[in-house]
Amino acid sequence: MKYFFLFYLFFFQIVSAKTIEVGLITENLNISNTIQISESYDFPESFQLNESDEIHHRYTATPVWFKFQLHNTLDRTNDFYIYSNAGLLGNLTLYKFENSLNEYIEVAKDAINERQVPGGVHPKFKLHLEPNETAIYIIKRESIHHLDTKFILGDIDSVNESEYALEKLYIIYIAAFLMIFFYNLSVFSFTRDRDFLYYCLFIASISITVLILNGYLERNYFSFEINEHLGAFSSLSLVVSVIFAYSFLNFKSVYPNIKKILAPSVGFGVFTLVSNFTPLYKVFPNFFGTIIDFNIVLTICLIMYLSIRKAIKYKDPLAKIYVLSWFFMYGSVIIWFGVYAQIIPFNFFTQNIIIFGNIIEMLILSVALAYKMNILTTEKNFANQQARNKEKLQKIVRVLSHDIANSIFIILTYTRQKERGVSHFDNDRAWERVKRAAKNIENILNSVKEEQKLERELEFIQKSKINIIKSLNSALSNFEEKATEKNISFIKDFLEEEILLESNDTILTHQIFGNLISNAIKYSHSNSDINITISKKMNQTIIVIRDYGIGITSGLIEKIEAEKSTHSTIGTHGEQGTGFGLYLVISYAKALGIKLTIKRATSGLGTEAILIF
Repeated sequence: MKYFFLFYLFFFQIVSAKTIEVGLITENLNISNTIQISESYDFPESFQLNESDEIHHRYTATPVWFKFQLHNTLDRTNDFYIYSNAGLLGNLTLYKFENSLNEYIEVAKDAINERQVPGGVHPKFKLHLEPNETAIYIIKRESIHHLDTKFILGDIDSVNESEYALEKLYIIYIAAFLMIFFYNLSVFSFTRDRDFLYYCLFIASISITVLILNGYLERNYFSFEINEHLGAFSSLSLVVSVIFAYSFLNFKSVYPNIKKILAPSVGFGVFTLVSNFTPLYKVFPNFFGTIIDFNIVLTICLIMYLSIRKAIKYKDPLAKIYVLSWFFMYGSVIIWFGVYAQIIPFNFFTQNIIIFGNIIEMLILSVALAYKMNILTTEKNFANQQARNKEKLQKIVRVLSHDIANSIFIILTYTRQKERGVSHFDNDRAWERVKRAAKNIENILNSVKEEQKLERELEFIQKSKINIIKSLNSALSNFEEKATEKNISFIKDFLEEEILLESNDTILTHQIFGNLISNAIKYSHSNSDINITISKKMNQTIIVIRDYGIGITSGLIEKIEAEKSTHSTIGTHGEQGTGFGLYLVISYAKALGIKLTIKRATSGLGTEAILIF
């Protein structure tokens, strides 16, 4: 019965089928409008002729069969390819009707690990016809995906050459994707800006989806049917593109209800993403495939509407760049459709226009991210400057409300006592206290002026070759008298007479060395030493100024190193200060490129200031 049915099928359909005359193939021959199609789990009983130059078929879990009949017009054997210009055909099996057996026999497969012609880009079979032979072939397709393709006969050498060019294009595409991906991933690792992470996920999912659609990944890099998860990657691309657009374009700043607007798109995307890994997806591929396609179209239209509106109404430059990137992507899709409608010429560029459009889109969005980073950096710098200005104002207010206020209170108190003629008023004591308070006010105001001077100088610091030993000795000589008052000795431990370095002599001598030595004397006890050592290690010059006084507290060290404290501590002989000294030292050291460490001495009392040039 089986042989009778196949015999009947052969003779009935050989009459109704269109026979394609195949001679010497010099250019590709589209035979799509001669293909007969059927959908069945077993060998089909009937076929329907496809009269279009392109074959379209819906999502289905049922195998699809393509039948065609060829006649070799040559008096010699004829070898050529039949291939599909769509990469995503799934598992293919080629059958040929054998007249001697009156049945179809399996000739070859194009499936994972069973390809007749491994690698390449196109799903294809190599056909062989004897002289003047007429043969009937059937290709069985097993795939759940929607199909838009052409079946083409092509010369073996020309098809191989075409595939080689396509392979180079895909390698360039993958290389471009990887460079952009790892660049933005590295930027994210440094900045922790989530837009860069979302963009990495976005281009990764889009690129993988494009490569699956073209069949390149499965044919060349995977030993399993990754095309089965196309729905998952398409859904993931949709979800990530929504998240990226939401974050990158800051939709919530102009659309208060944007989360509710985008929630259905993301919800359906997650639903189809998860469903792809369940048995239901293969049972109802048309249902899930239609949802994915419908969701993608609606979501893209929605995102584009929101982006265009934000670009036009709110004149957002980032939205304009985003729309521009999609303009190239949509433009490439329009050209692609134009090629298949035979309105636009078919060539290597137009055939792969979506790949080119996707590369341009990725580059534009990458530039947009860099532009946004520049905007954010500018805004951050402005905010930091505002914070610094606020901090300066707070310092001045503190100085006026506390430090100067205390001295003014002392002056006013003794002035009022003098005016009231207090009987026990001590003129000498009062004059000494008033004089000290006035001097304190003068010191505070001078320190404020020093800080203003510091800010101006830091912008225009000039460096030259100087002898830092000479600068250090000069600073020590300036404080010899002050040290003598407390019977403090400078213990020098350096032999070299000259160490030349690029620096600023005035700032180094007076602001850095001067303030450090002044503090060392101020917080040292009488009859003690201050050690100054100079050493060399590799290409570095290290200067250590170490006193044996009351020592600096660890908490204050952290605040000073963060430049957040101008705390003043009374010296061992009651010396007053403004707290600006170490602040000036840290600021100038940073400007001159000197590594400065101030810490409590590791053994005994005292403080160590370490300068590394």
